[in-house]
Amino acid sequence: MNFAQFLETSALRYPDKTAMAMKERRLTYRELEDRVRRLSGALSAMGYRPGDRIALAACNCLEYPEIVFACARLGVAAVLLNWRLPSRELVRLLEHNRAQGVILKLADPERERGLRDELGGRIPVFHLDGTSGGRPYEELLAGEPSSGPAACLTEDHILMHLHTSGTTGSPKPVLYSHGSFSKQVLAYLYHMEVTASAVCQQMTQMFHSACVAMFGCLAAGATVIALDRFHMEEYLSTIERERSTRLALIPSILRQIIAYPRLSDYDLSCVKEVAYSTAPMPPKLIQAAMKVLPCRYYTTYGMTEMGPIVTAMGAAEHRREELLNYVGKPIIGCDVKIVAKDGSICPPGTTGEIAVRGFGMMRGYLDMERETRAAIRDGWFYTGDLGCLSGDGYLCLRGRRNHMIITGGENVYPCEVQNALQAVCDEISEIAVYGVPDDRWGEAVVASVVLSPGADVDEEELRRRCRSRLAGYQIPKRIFIESDLPRNQVGKVLIKVLVDRYAQRMSEQ
Repeated sequence: MNFAQFLETSALRYPDKTAMAMKERRLTYRELEDRVRRLSGALSAMGYRPGDRIALAACNCLEYPEIVFACARLGVAAVLLNWRLPSRELVRLLEHNRAQGVILKLADPERERGLRDELGGRIPVFHLDGTSGGRPYEELLAGEPSSGPAACLTEDHILMHLHTSGTTGSPKPVLYSHGSFSKQVLAYLYHMEVTASAVCQQMTQMFHSACVAMFGCLAAGATVIALDRFHMEEYLSTIERERSTRLALIPSILRQIIAYPRLSDYDLSCVKEVAYSTAPMPPKLIQAAMKVLPCRYYTTYGMTEMGPIVTAMGAAEHRREELLNYVGKPIIGCDVKIVAKDGSICPPGTTGEIAVRGFGMMRGYLDMERETRAAIRDGWFYTGDLGCLSGDGYLCLRGRRNHMIITGGENVYPCEVQNALQAVCDEISEIAVYGVPDDRWGEAVVASVVLSPGADVDEEELRRRCRSRLAGYQIPKRIFIESDLPRNQVGKVLIKVLVDRYAQRMSEQ
């Protein structure tokens, strides 16, 4: 098998259909497949062979999927790097992954030249942006004939190295095989109900495991509208211009869209589906979104180590209000269990650590055997997330194990407090709940909130409203009103930054 066969099939079925568009550029499936074949031919002529590794550190661009597909055709592993990382960390990851070439587009020519100089010629460097000097990427394709058939590979042959988000340490390289990721793409198409007629607008960074959505759309023969950043007017005008039917969003962006005061200036009647992922959404926000953008909603839960999808919840389930606290049921080929501290299986409704297994599971962390053994035990990946299962198998998230707050001997789950605050205060736009050290209680519950424009509510009023929904020990001891919440590249709130910010505030009092 070969993952690149997905593109070959779409090019055979829809040769003249737009495969990808980004700003003024467009590629049909025929053109995309031709560029992939020429690039794989050029890489082969340079000596790259199955088992080699080529790194890609680039912001979103049309070349991104063609590089991944070209590497797949040859059996070369594509090492996807977070281009926003400091140069020192990029060099470390290139060395850790033992990359034998790197293709760059860092959105800053000076950074690219600096990284190239820091590598000191140890590996070949190619530049997607010709302004950075060095060998231009397009030279690889110019005049190169299309390569022959894709390499025939085993299911276990490594397709990609992705990386964990690094919120609790340095990013760890995660190995995906051709077989595991291909099955995840098929599961995505099934559970997310993607068809060839879809025009899918996505802005998630392509180095992230959420790239399964982009590759799924290309496998289905749909059209992908890619953006390299989020700017409200650009995002909405792109929907209008491209008549995008499906939006792939992170919750923080969806929240901004539905609160945008000029939303009615844009014709969004083409939007038929919204798929959100990477972080849970409070039921109140889901209901608000469904009123502002009345269409079909889908969500997934997962992590990089699982390829990445574990559970999914479709459009019909979103119409059942009692299910909006959940993130769906396990996808095809995946199992979920809830494990207590003593290793026993928790009964329905009882919170414990979420453990998962399935065909999307990583092959392991590259050259990190101890970390791999700690994460995967008896064939199950222990996620570090807390949750519970309903009697009929729906998964409810409670937060991260290391984010659970123990105050006065009582367990407090941040998600419960966040949902309660959202339910009693329409003025809250964004919220994060976390624990901080406390001399009396061990830990204290603290919240940081961002208010909607024009909102007039203070900390004491917010705490007063909480009393109708929360027990006394669950009510935040402090609620800070912030201008924004610190987030990583996929929208996850950086709790450690908020805890450090709290400590700084206390030291200044």
